[in-house]
Amino acid sequence: MSVRLKSSVIRFSLGIVLLPLLLAGAGAQAPSGAPVDEPEGERLQLRAGIYQNPPKIFLDEEGVPAGLFPDVLAALSEKAGWAVTYHPCAWADCLVMLEAGEIDLMPDVAPTPEREALFKFNRVPVLRSWSYIYSRPGTIVQNFEDVAGGRVAVLRDSVQHGKLAEMRKEQGLSFEIVPTARHNETLEAVAAGRADFGIVNQSLGEALQSGFDLTRSQFVFQPTALYFAFAPGTPDGLLAEVDRHMAAMKTDPQSAYFTALEKWMSPAGEPALPAWVIWAIGGAALLLFAGAGVVALLRRQVAQVTQAVRLSEEKLIRAQIIARVGDFAWDLRTNEVIWSEGMRRLLGYDGDLEVNLDTVLADIHHPDDSEWVLNWILEGAAKGARTLGPETYRLRSKDGAVMFVEANIVIEYEEGRAVKIFGTCHDITRQVKSERAILRAKQSAEEASRAKSQFLATMSHELRTPLNAIIGFAEVMQMTAGGTLNASQMERISFILMAGEQLLNLVNDILDLSSIEAGHLRVSVEKVDVGEAVSECIAQVAQLAERGEVSIEDRLPRDVPVLLETDRQRLKQIIINLLSNAVKYNVNGGRVRISGERTSDGFFRLSISDTGIGIPKAKQDKVFETFTRLHPDAMVAGGGAGIGLSLARLLVEKMGGRIGFESEEGQGSIFWCDLPLEFDPEALSENAETGAASSKTGRAGQGL
Repeated sequence: MSVRLKSSVIRFSLGIVLLPLLLAGAGAQAPSGAPVDEPEGERLQLRAGIYQNPPKIFLDEEGVPAGLFPDVLAALSEKAGWAVTYHPCAWADCLVMLEAGEIDLMPDVAPTPEREALFKFNRVPVLRSWSYIYSRPGTIVQNFEDVAGGRVAVLRDSVQHGKLAEMRKEQGLSFEIVPTARHNETLEAVAAGRADFGIVNQSLGEALQSGFDLTRSQFVFQPTALYFAFAPGTPDGLLAEVDRHMAAMKTDPQSAYFTALEKWMSPAGEPALPAWVIWAIGGAALLLFAGAGVVALLRRQVAQVTQAVRLSEEKLIRAQIIARVGDFAWDLRTNEVIWSEGMRRLLGYDGDLEVNLDTVLADIHHPDDSEWVLNWILEGAAKGARTLGPETYRLRSKDGAVMFVEANIVIEYEEGRAVKIFGTCHDITRQVKSERAILRAKQSAEEASRAKSQFLATMSHELRTPLNAIIGFAEVMQMTAGGTLNASQMERISFILMAGEQLLNLVNDILDLSSIEAGHLRVSVEKVDVGEAVSECIAQVAQLAERGEVSIEDRLPRDVPVLLETDRQRLKQIIINLLSNAVKYNVNGGRVRISGERTSDGFFRLSISDTGIGIPKAKQDKVFETFTRLHPDAMVAGGGAGIGLSLARLLVEKMGGRIGFESEEGQGSIFWCDLPLEFDPEALSENAETGAASSKTGRAGQGL
C-alpha cells in the first residue's frame, strides 16, 4: 500500500510541475492507454456476499470490505468493467443466499461435490488454504485419532464441517461435532469449555490465536483450494472471463494479485504513508515549482520511484517465497528461459544455474513428466489457446527432491503465432501427499472389509454343517424317545433344539450380511400382502412374547389389503427382527403395537412401537451398527449378537426402502420402515450400489 501512496505523491507532484505543458495540448487526443469511464447503468452489477474471515475477507472497523478476496475482486472488476456491491452475512447464510439467487457470487469458497451441484465455480484458484486443530493447554493432538470421544467445534456448513462428518461416518471415529456461526466463535467455544477441540483455517487462526490461551496442533487438516462461487444461473462466459483475468494476474509479478497476496498474507505489512505526508509533499512541490529547486525535486522523486520499484521487487520475492510460488517465461523464438527469484528459491537454486530449455527438460522436470508437459504446452499453442491449466506435474529441486506443482500458463501471440509462454508453478506437494495418504487408508479399509466379509462367509458355511447335524439328531431323539426319557431329559433336548436354532439363525444372518456387503444377495420381487406377512411373523415370535408376558397388537388396516412389490422372505425377515427387538427390550407385561399407513411419496410405512426400556440419546447413533448391543447384559439383550438391525437396514435399502426410529429412554421406541408400493428397478439398483443413507438417526445397532 505504501508503494501505491508514494506513486500517487509522485504523480501529483509531476502533474503540478508539468501542468502548463499539458494545458497546451488539451485539445489533443487522449493517450490510447487512458481508461474511459463507462456510465454506471451500463456496467454489469454483481452482488457479493461478505463475512468475517480476516485476512482473506472481512469488513473493517469502518464497515469497508477488506482482505485478499475483495482486493482481487476489485482488480477483476476493473478489468472486466463490473460494479460490485457487498452484502454482509454469516457464512452459512451467505451460501443460502447464493443458492436462492439473492447474491451473485461468494468469495473464499472451497468446492465440494454438494456445492458443485448447487453453484458454479471458476477454474483458476485464488488461494490455497488448510486448517489447524486448536485445544486447551495440556491436551496434545498428534493425529486425528486423538480427538476421539471429544467435542469438535467447526464453522457450520464449511468444507471442514463436511469433511468431519465424512470421516466420522467412513472411519468409525466417535466424536461430537459442534457447529458455529463464525471462526472466532469456534475458538471461544474451546476456550470456554463448550468444545474440546476447534478447527480453524490457518490464516484466521494465526490472526486470532493470540487472543486465546490455546494450543495449536502441528499437522495440517483438509488442505484445499479456494475459488469464487457463483449463483447457478451465472453465464459460463462470465466464469471464463474470471479465469482469463485470474490466470493473467497470477503470471504477472507486477499484478494486483501479488500486491494483495503480499499485503494480506505475509507475516507483516509496511505501514501506510500518512495522509499529512502526502499534503506536505504536495505543498513542497508547489513551493519548489516557483523556485529554482525544480530539478533537484525531480531528481529526488526519480530516486524515490527507483527505490519504490526496488522495494516492490523485494516484496514480490518475499510474497512468492511465502506462497511457495515461482514464475517463468519462455521465448519460443529464441528458446530463452527466464526464472523469477521465487522460482529459483522454490527449487533451491541461487544464481549458480544457467537456465535454458535443455536444462529444464533434462534436469528440472521429472523424467516421467518432461515429455508430456512440453507437448501439453506446444499443443495448446498450436490450437490457439490463450491460457492453459491448472495442471499438476512433478519437478526436481537442486537436492534431487521431487515436488508436485500446479501450473497455469498464458500464451502470447503475434500475427497468429505463439511467441512467448508465461507460467506460474505453485508447490502443492504437501496437499498431494495428504490426498495419497487418505487414498491408501481408504484402500486398506476396503481390503480389510472384503477380507472380513470373505472370512464371515467361509466360517458361516463351515458352521452350518455341524449345526444342521446337531439339530437333526436332536429332533430324531425328540421324536423317537417315546417313554425312554424322563421329563427333565426331554426338556434338555428342547434346550439343545432351541440353542441350535438360535445359532443357525445367527449364522444365516451373518451369511446374508456378507452377501449384501459383497453385492451377491438377490431380491425376488412379487406382490405381497402386508397383513398376511405380519400375521405370520407375529405367530413366529408369539412364544418369545409369552415368556416375557408381552402382548402384541396388530393395528394394520384390514378394510383393503395393502400389496407391496417386494421380496416376501426378506420382508418377513425384517419384520421378525424388529418384532423380536420390541419384545426382548420390553418390560414384563409390556405391549408391542404394529400399525401402518401410506406415505405421500408412494411408500407404505410399517411402524412397530413398544413400551420398553428405550434407547439413551448418547447411544442412538449406534442403533444400526453391526455387532453392537446397547445393553451390556446378555440376558437383557436376549442372547443377541448385534446383527439383526444392521441386517434389517441393509435389506430395506436393498429393496429400495428407508428405515429409522424414534426413542426416549424409559419410554419405549418406535421403529419404522418404508417400502415402495410399486417396484422401481432403477431405484433398487441405485440403493444396492450406494447403500443409500437409511435414516436421519445414523447407522447404529440395538442388537438381537
